[in-house]
Amino acid sequence: MVRSLAVFVTIICLFSGCSSKDKEEKIDFIDDQTALLTEQEKDRIIENLELLENAIYNYMSVNSKYEMCWPKSLDDLIPDYLNRIPEPIGGKWVYEPTSGKVYNSVFPEIETKRVRLNIAPMLEKEKENQIKGNLGALRSAITMYYALNERFPDSLEDLVPQKIVLEIPSPIDGDWEYDPENGMVWHSLDHSW
Repeated sequence: MVRSLAVFVTIICLFSGCSSKDKEEKIDFIDDQTALLTEQEKDRIIENLELLENAIYNYMSVNSKYEMCWPKSLDDLIPDYLNRIPEPIGGKWVYEPTSGKVYNSVFPEIETKRVRLNIAPMLEKEKENQIKGNLGALRSAITMYYALNERFPDSLEDLVPQKIVLEIPSPIDGDWEYDPENGMVWHSLDHSW
């Protein structure tokens, strides 16, 4: 609303011929609207922001596996994380689904004191650990196949019919690379594993 008032003042000044000094004074007055908020209204905006941020963070924690998964919109938080979207107290909530950031459109400078964790490195490490675990399972299965058949399988899929594995573990990203001559298997993204 403050920004729309500033645009309105600019348009009025253009048509009425007011000086740039008059325009600046009117816009300064509008920019000071945050100061006109009562302490109770500001606290309520912060409280509602905290509710939204907590719900967004909980959504991301539950839905992120190997990469950050923010809700596509605030409506995705209902009913699992919130029973309703809290009142923005003037303006509306602006949500950035690529970062999970939310703010009040009229008072974007009002923020919570919440420290935002950067969990992207943890998710990347979790993905790496899962790939290494799946790779270890495949190597063990190849060893068991060799012990039973006195040769390496022609392909990884040969492990399934003999019920050594129920299915080939997921490579997550990339692919499994397999050499049937020596039974070596590795991940396409990192041959050092």
